[in-house]
Amino acid sequence: MRTLFYLAGRSLRGRAVRWLRQIRQPKYAVGSLVLVVWVLLVGVRPILTNVDDLAFMGFVDEFKRFIPLIRFGAAILFAIVLTVMWVVPLGKLGLPFHQAELHILLPAPVTRRNLIQLVMLRAQVPIVLTATIISLLSSDGTGGGFARSWISIWLIFSIFEWSSRFRAMHFLRLRSLRGSAVRVGYGITMAVAATYGIVLVLRLRRVVVEVQQTLLTVMDGGNARLKDILDVLESARQDAVLTILLKPFLWVAGPLMTES
Repeated sequence: MRTLFYLAGRSLRGRAVRWLRQIRQPKYAVGSLVLVVWVLLVGVRPILTNVDDLAFMGFVDEFKRFIPLIRFGAAILFAIVLTVMWVVPLGKLGLPFHQAELHILLPAPVTRRNLIQLVMLRAQVPIVLTATIISLLSSDGTGGGFARSWISIWLIFSIFEWSSRFRAMHFLRLRSLRGSAVRVGYGITMAVAATYGIVLVLRLRRVVVEVQQTLLTVMDGGNARLKDILDVLESARQDAVLTILLKPFLWVAGPLMTES
């Protein structure tokens, strides 16, 4: 474990040195400055200036009504993206290492398992930083709100990372097999992912059709209102099959927003 942290530290140190060398170039320096100014103006300034604004607080109170539906939508998006990652395996298989990192790792007495652990440990640095920044900007200002937001965002990014690495290792292992075992392995993997995706889409199709009909009624001058659309979405949130399919993703997306 000590060797693993040493290698991860060396890798991060090398990346930091490369970034510092790049930042000395005008285009990277200007780009970084523009990014910082944009975050301050768009993300931080509105929050600081509107904390005591009554209109802003009224908007927050109105927004709280939609939090359960937003969580539900986030869980659906999370499930669809992860399913597509397995049905359509894009990207390179294997472990991402730079040439300089390979010069350190190849002579080192590390196993394949150590290399996988190194990649996953190294990936946690940007994930932790991203979760911290987003939580600082989006939490309600309390320690509990920050912790819930941080855990949820960290879980979302980490699950994407773990799923991507596990998928890459899974398909690499299938490639090492021979004969019918390869076809069986691919078939089972695709069948499970595709079946889940098809069932999810079929259950969501009813919701989409009902929302579409309600919107057409509004466009035709009918009596349908926003409340009718929200009722359709709320009924979908209570659907037993969708609840079962999305349960793991609802657990992850649950702490994203608090109603307090």
